[in-house]
Amino acid sequence: MKNILLNIADKRSKLSNEVQIDSFQDYIQTDLDENEYEANFLKSISDSREYLSKITSITNRYDDWISYADDITGTPYEMSQKLKAIQIIISRDSNKSQLTFDFPLSVADIKDKINSTINSAAELFVAKDYSIPYYYGIDKMVKLSSANIEQFINFAAGLFEEILSRNVVGEELIIKAQRQEEIIKKLTDEKWTEISKIVPFSKSVIKFLIAFGEMAHKETYKMNAPYAPGVTGIGIKLNKTPSLIDEEPWITNQRFDLLRNVLSSCVAYNLIEIETDVNQGKKGDKWMVMYLNRWLCNKYNLPYTYGGWRPRTPDDLLKIII
Repeated sequence: MKNILLNIADKRSKLSNEVQIDSFQDYIQTDLDENEYEANFLKSISDSREYLSKITSITNRYDDWISYADDITGTPYEMSQKLKAIQIIISRDSNKSQLTFDFPLSVADIKDKINSTINSAAELFVAKDYSIPYYYGIDKMVKLSSANIEQFINFAAGLFEEILSRNVVGEELIIKAQRQEEIIKKLTDEKWTEISKIVPFSKSVIKFLIAFGEMAHKETYKMNAPYAPGVTGIGIKLNKTPSLIDEEPWITNQRFDLLRNVLSSCVAYNLIEIETDVNQGKKGDKWMVMYLNRWLCNKYNLPYTYGGWRPRTPDDLLKIII
């Protein structure tokens, strides 16, 4: 999919008579200029070390972990994320250790716990808390498309217009990370405004999306990152849970007509993506998981990831939209 999207972007760029561009991605900064944000990274490092220092005054459980953190080296960018990852893991363990004995933990323990999802959550946390660009680069542009060519073209066009504008005034054509993020956020706001104009049941749809996005943001940015790298989905159980009231399933129950209309509108207008028959929980449990379209992740500062979701009942969702 990435090659297909980039090929489309290149072909559209070559049609321009105003500027000669052979490769669209060559003008999209992919690697962050770490020197530009060094002060931000240093502030993150300082805050993480302060947090770890406070932990040592409370318990000796993490002494070896903190010694390990003290020996971390690298660029400010690398150190900020490594220390944030340790902070996340300590926060996770401290929540659990209230129910366990306060035995000291070894360096091997923390090395086992650091993984790609924790590192991704650390990157997201540092970016949000210290004003560092996150939504930039070709790889994120591809993820932003949600496998939708039209959506990719819409956002790529916004960046291409920036290249044209820079060419007119004689500025460097390469779009830096922060400017990419600003353009993507602006286009996101424009798409959000369109919902009320073009989407059926728009008032209820907007209520649903706001509640969805705010829930995902809250769960994602919990200090212990319990669903790392973040929450971008909601799950409804498909198989019926035994209850005293034998009610018709929500998928056919007239009481949930509005909810079905809202979800149908969201799917039809590419606001959510749905996975069915997801296995989770007890044996035999099946879920329908709804993920925010990636452009809506921009609005709520969420990662472009799948897999992190929280369960909700049809009644929960109905209360949101009425």
